[in-house]
Amino acid sequence: MKGRLLAVGALLLALFGCSSAPNGDSAANLADVDPSALQRRPLLEEPTAQASLASAGLTQAPTAQQVIESFPEGRLDPFGAIPAPIAATPARIREMLGNFAVLGFIKVSGQQTVFVQYESKSGEVYLGQVGGQSTEFLPKGWSLASIDGNKGVIGLTRSDLKDPIYLNIYPDIKN
Repeated sequence: MKGRLLAVGALLLALFGCSSAPNGDSAANLADVDPSALQRRPLLEEPTAQASLASAGLTQAPTAQQVIESFPEGRLDPFGAIPAPIAATPARIREMLGNFAVLGFIKVSGQQTVFVQYESKSGEVYLGQVGGQSTEFLPKGWSLASIDGNKGVIGLTRSDLKDPIYLNIYPDIKN
């Protein structure tokens, strides 16, 4: 047993005695070196992320703050009460729509179209079109929600209305 301990001890001594520092210097030589010489060498500057993206032909995505700032502000209090819908009396409807009139209907290949006049312009309006965005033949913000050419009725809506407003151009026909 004593022989084994001596063998293990000799092996450990040989292992640690023969070891060297990672750069090849022995532990004894490192003790004699001036500490200022052991300071880290300056690292080579790595390219910035922006330069890496540009060299790869990519564009850096905007930051979260830039995205948030690009959107217009909405309601001041998103948890506040929703404004009450506008009461749609006939006089109020005429006032809201201004100089708007339905001139007629046509149905081609199953698609219904309404011919309308708004202000001094007249033309076709299709379902889903919005005045001021996709057509100039509807008042700004109004959308064509439904068409029933057989009854002579169209449905118009606006974001502040609870339900569409239905206009009947043939008052003699009952819905």
